[in-house]
Amino acid sequence: MNSLNIYNNTKKNKDRKTSMSKSLLIPLLVLSTLIMGSLLSYSIISISAQQDATTLSNTQFKKSVTHNAVGHESHQVVQFVEPLNNTLYKGIVTFTSSIPIDIIAYHDISNIADKLDKTVIKPWIANGKTFAPTTIMKNVTSGTVDFIGSGITTHIPYNQTYDVAYSIHAIPFNIK
Repeated sequence: MNSLNIYNNTKKNKDRKTSMSKSLLIPLLVLSTLIMGSLLSYSIISISAQQDATTLSNTQFKKSVTHNAVGHESHQVVQFVEPLNNTLYKGIVTFTSSIPIDIIAYHDISNIADKLDKTVIKPWIANGKTFAPTTIMKNVTSGTVDFIGSGITTHIPYNQTYDVAYSIHAIPFNIK
């Protein structure tokens, strides 16, 4: 009877391991596909970016970081495009995230911040500048979105790190 119990327990453990292996296979395949696609896309995009210096093209995999806006220190973000002085971007981003996120474009409004009605627009203040955020997508794990802004970011209103794979193609415009 002991041999039968050992056999049954061994068979149950083997079935559990097989089940766990199968359940891990799909996420690993998806992650591998994303990484390989990103590497291939990055090579192709880098070549085209060298040909046209005025176009921003990039494919990356990033881990979220603490938001640098005042009052958002417990939030997490991944910056797709960092703001540059007197620059506005028009472009498209395709992304996949490990958890649901918001996609936010933001505009540098530092030159009019003192005239701003803060009951209508809740600005982000970061690095001595004032930005007006606009939520483009809410609570999503993947998608493609067109945007116009000084920058574009992912955002969650709590402190949990996450990963984002993304590809961006944008044209910068000098607005001075």
